[in-house]
Amino acid sequence: MSEVATNRRLRNGLLGAAIVGATAIACVAPAEAQQYKGEIFHPMLVTRTGPFATAASAVSSGQQDYFALVNAKGGVEGHKIVWEECEFEYKTPRALECYERYRGKWKIVYPNSTPAIFALADRVTADEVLAINLAGGRADSSDGKTFPYLAPVVDSFWSQASSTIRYIAQLEGGEHITLEIEITGHVGASEPEFAGRGDDPAQRVRRSQDERGLCVGWAERAAVVGSDGDRQIVP
Repeated sequence: MSEVATNRRLRNGLLGAAIVGATAIACVAPAEAQQYKGEIFHPMLVTRTGPFATAASAVSSGQQDYFALVNAKGGVEGHKIVWEECEFEYKTPRALECYERYRGKWKIVYPNSTPAIFALADRVTADEVLAINLAGGRADSSDGKTFPYLAPVVDSFWSQASSTIRYIAQLEGGEHITLEIEITGHVGASEPEFAGRGDDPAQRVRRSQDERGLCVGWAERAAVVGSDGDRQIVP
């Protein structure tokens, strides 16, 4: 690998670390004019409107606050982070449109949307662009072998289900117990093709029956998310 390619990958990796680390941001005083070596352009998939705007909008703003902090401290190895938003309203077709609009310019993709991660899997793999998702995404990409450019960060639906089962089992006395569990997934009203995504934790629950000797009964429902953000549990 050339020195230029190595340096570019290093800067992209540092940018990814900046995105993941943007969780608690302090106010930053305006910095004096700085001389940068160059710029790192970072397109952003954002959800500032739509059913998940109340949570997702703050995530995007937090990232931008952190980018501003990094820039105020001299940037990423002297390179200034410059970002541009592409609003997709938590609608997967629009997320794909945004990806295509900036194709060739992505360093890292963070849609904060499990349906978008599934839909983008083939494209980011072909383009060798890392796609991350915190507390969601494709659980089957966790080991990095089958999907080397997909990265669930912190945890996945499988690990969340596993820790939940473990905690309940501890409360109820350990192994060989009977549990009744209701699993509620969600799907956007405009995206019925992604209804199966709620099955991810159910897979882990089924496996727990063999691993932990549990007798698990569960009911699976879907919480349909309307365009106004209301959720309705479907029997």
